[in-house]
Amino acid sequence: MENGPAAKTQRQPREATHLTPVGLPAITEQPGLLGHPRAFWTLAFVELWERFGFFLMMSLLVLYMNERWQLSEAESMKWFSYYITAVYFSPLLGGYIAERGLSRPVWVAIGAALLSVGYFGFALASKDTMLLWFGLLVLGNGLFKPNIATLVGSLYAQGDPRRDSAFSYFYLAVNVGGAISPLIGGFLRMHYGWRVAFSAAGAGLVLAVAVLLAFSRTYQPKDLSHAVLPGLPEQTSSATRRVIALILISVCALPFWTAMMQTGSSLAFWARDNTDRALSVFGWSMQLAPEQFSSLGSWFIILLTVPLTAMLDRFSRGRGIHSAVKIVAGLLLAATAFGLMSLCATKTGAGRAHMLWLVSYYFVFTVGELLLSPVGLSIVSKLAPPRWVGVMIGVWLLSTASGNRLVGVLGAYWTRWSHAQYFAVISAGLLLGALLLASQLRWLRRVIP
Repeated sequence: MENGPAAKTQRQPREATHLTPVGLPAITEQPGLLGHPRAFWTLAFVELWERFGFFLMMSLLVLYMNERWQLSEAESMKWFSYYITAVYFSPLLGGYIAERGLSRPVWVAIGAALLSVGYFGFALASKDTMLLWFGLLVLGNGLFKPNIATLVGSLYAQGDPRRDSAFSYFYLAVNVGGAISPLIGGFLRMHYGWRVAFSAAGAGLVLAVAVLLAFSRTYQPKDLSHAVLPGLPEQTSSATRRVIALILISVCALPFWTAMMQTGSSLAFWARDNTDRALSVFGWSMQLAPEQFSSLGSWFIILLTVPLTAMLDRFSRGRGIHSAVKIVAGLLLAATAFGLMSLCATKTGAGRAHMLWLVSYYFVFTVGELLLSPVGLSIVSKLAPPRWVGVMIGVWLLSTASGNRLVGVLGAYWTRWSHAQYFAVISAGLLLGALLLASQLRWLRRVIP
């Protein structure tokens, strides 16, 4: 019987693949679908069900409070605004809590469990307990959202070129949940009632909890914080510089979130009042509802994520396109999308434009979104000091919350300005963010691995 290091080397499984960069400790893993670890796809599956519940709640909540709880439309919208604001701020607290005590998979499972109870509460309880269910949903989101993103990042070593594509595929799971939940929730509500619709969201989270608890027993993060990467002399840059880089990227991305939320505000009005929604195919005609256009973003993400990620990987030939460059490109594409809408409004005036203008907008904007949103989470997982990853993801989500707040401020000018001016202002804000970030690319290349 052989002993010693040589024997151990021989017993390594032949199909195991070393997927860490040169200079890092060797990590042996069994790659799964599209070259990513199986643990990643487990987390993507869990995220899909969490987003299923979130988007189902978003699509039904105001109608539910108005029709079942008999609140006025104004009261329903007020409570909706309170809820969504608290949801976007809660990851700051959740990321801080999760730095202590239990492992991250357990904290995420607790968050999913609280979300499940909250959805079942809305399904079965009365409006007298409304604040309790809102509170559980907000707390559950705060524990779940930043920490599952941290888990995804922890599966990849520093310098692993798969990290950005992992967050792109993770973002795909988000949008699968977002695309199917309004369809399923609306069907269940129409045929079986409110209780069954909200219970479906709760049931999906029960499944997520079971998967997470099983995952927590096998979770092994990559602890390579002391590894040295060739070609990255600034890897040991101070935590202060990394945090400044994160804040800079978050500030530059803020106009993007304001632009993204136009789907539910100015673009909804544009689809209703300024778009020719008559569709004729092979002699069969129908009138599209204005809200149906808002689903285009999720469906384009589902269709484009895999080919776009593969194209970027092939274009960079394994070296990887720098994450900050991707965000600049995402902002420029979003600015182009709103430039198209401004041009369309200029040509159309008070009339109705062909629906292909709006379809083209969603296509261009979605490509920009795929370059910016998932890559932003990837950058946070790269740069945040190890003990503050969850908190810094909360800061990234805080940028989203601030951008959403600006939607209401900007919305006051929808009827004061021409629509062409309105869209042009949004495009200019996106262009300004892109130029500011582009001016700091040289510095960001030194700070970001």
